[in-house]
Amino acid sequence: MKHRLLVTAVAIMAIAMVAVAVAQEKPWYDMKNCEFCKPWLTPEMMKNCTWDQREVSNGVMTLCFFPESFRESYKKASAQMGALSKRAATGEKIPICGSCEAMGSFFMRGAKMEEVPTKSGVVQLLTASDSSLVADMHKWAKRNAEEQKKMLAAEKK
Repeated sequence: MKHRLLVTAVAIMAIAMVAVAVAQEKPWYDMKNCEFCKPWLTPEMMKNCTWDQREVSNGVMTLCFFPESFRESYKKASAQMGALSKRAATGEKIPICGSCEAMGSFFMRGAKMEEVPTKSGVVQLLTASDSSLVADMHKWAKRNAEEQKKMLAAEKK
């Protein structure tokens, strides 16, 4: 578990470095083009998972709920992201959205990620001790919530 989290953190830092090198304005969410969003946005994933993100005193907590029978599919999506992260770590330029780029930048600044499996899904804790980093993480979570509302409203039309 610790090894997987370390690999994920290193990979996300590499992603952020690649993203910073590609200095262009990009959509906050780009579901069609962000390679890091794609494993999480398949019809199967969208049907079986519910996400909720909340600010906590030292960062952001993301709750992902899914049926226990879906756990292996969740693990496969995580593995896809891990493989993608390794490619990014080699310097490969990978399309990334603004939200994923922001998240990656947090790791470059010292944020830590912990994933805790639960009976009904997983809890991810993205934390930091630097108050300015925590403030940026809170802004990121707020923008994520705003952008998700826009996407849901657009889907209803």
